[in-house]
Amino acid sequence: MTSNNKWLTYKQAMDYLQIRSYTTLYKFIADGLKVSEIGKVKRISTEALDEFMNEHTI
Repeated sequence: MTSNNKWLTYKQAMDYLQIRSYTTLYKFIADGLKVSEIGKVKRISTEALDEFMNEHTI
């Protein structure tokens, strides 16, 4: 993954968050993580990932 890649696949998003489970990623999506979908292509922006994690900081 290049450091300037703003739009990530699910696998790249999991690597970015350092999680191994698609189940965990799907839970994050159910809890409000924003996903962009065009046709069958789904991408998550690094900005959305950072925002989601900041919103869930305790």
